[in-house]
Amino acid sequence: MNTKKKILLVDDNDFILLMLEKYISEWPEYETVSAKNGVEALEVIEKESFDLIVTDILMPKKDGIELIQELREMGIDTPVIVIS
Repeated sequence: MNTKKKILLVDDNDFILLMLEKYISEWPEYETVSAKNGVEALEVIEKESFDLIVTDILMPKKDGIELIQELREMGIDTPVIVIS
């Protein structure tokens, strides 16, 4: 049984994703999944559920605000932390 909390990291900057993944990996009770933009994030969310989403605001294809709006329209109320 997997008791780890899942965090979705969404950012178009590879360095930011790497730093967030590295930082969060210090706590064994969390696991991360990454997406490069809101479109990728929604594709991942269709397949998996998350305990938290951390998203950048400014991204290509679909930004963080659009991502949050679509999540709420889909009835997904996962907590979201917005970074910039």
